[in-house]
Amino acid sequence: MSDQRRLIWDVKRGFINLVTNGAKERVFLISEGFIEAFADEIVKVSGQGMLTMMLRNLFKELGVKGDQNPTWKSFERLNDDAILSVSKDKSSIPEIFTWDMKTRVFQLTGGGMYDMWTVQSIQMFKKVMADILTERGANAILHDVAKTGGKAVSEEVMKSWGWKDVKSALDSLDGVNKFIYPNAGWGKARAKAEMGGDGFPIGIFKFWELYESYGIKSETPSCTIARSFMEGLGDGTGKAISDLAAEAKEIKCISTGDEYCAFVVKFKPDKSPPLDWKELEEEWRALDAVELLPE
Repeated sequence: MSDQRRLIWDVKRGFINLVTNGAKERVFLISEGFIEAFADEIVKVSGQGMLTMMLRNLFKELGVKGDQNPTWKSFERLNDDAILSVSKDKSSIPEIFTWDMKTRVFQLTGGGMYDMWTVQSIQMFKKVMADILTERGANAILHDVAKTGGKAVSEEVMKSWGWKDVKSALDSLDGVNKFIYPNAGWGKARAKAEMGGDGFPIGIFKFWELYESYGIKSETPSCTIARSFMEGLGDGTGKAISDLAAEAKEIKCISTGDEYCAFVVKFKPDKSPPLDWKELEEEWRALDAVELLPE
């Protein structure tokens, strides 16, 4: 199968495609251990039996038969079977990544380690979580874990890009987004940040064809993982360089018919009350109105 399967990076679109006999399946990269942390939290909150039931339903949704008591490792093997069987020689892997083909972990030059997952498996995992835990319960777990993951990544980003104060972070934010996310298969990405009228920074992250909501139809924004990750990234950065906290809101989503997914991250004093996004609407709408085109 390896001579028929390959990985193709389409950085201009922000896609990574797993190509098998001409058929394409979208995959993406995310910090090592990030997805497994969701499973750990489910076990912590609801027990191992709950995770087993979710995985059983997930395997059914994915059309996998024969495993009546699936484990997280068996779920990972599904992704292993798809990704580790590619031909490295026939794949177009950017030079910024190092990959030994023994695991789904890619090393970013000068950066961290990233797991590769199929988009379908993560979208189905979210769906099964919502079916069993309710959408509210599932989103609570997704938010807590993804925010924690974003905080962890903030340390790596600050070190790699030399963020030592608010100005250095704001000045390089768009460049970071244009580089990291398309190469990770998240979609094309842009960002803009400025000081808000209250003296605290506000930023907007825009993604075209973001993996989390790609191909999905919904009445409400559906990128819980990405939104919470952005919040954690902002929160970790804010606390480290200026004793600020951050909150994020998804204001647009391709799943609801918007042209792009957009997340607003607003900084505030640490340990202050939750933000009133209605009061901030004029500010974030003005930021969203600034033209940012995918490059």
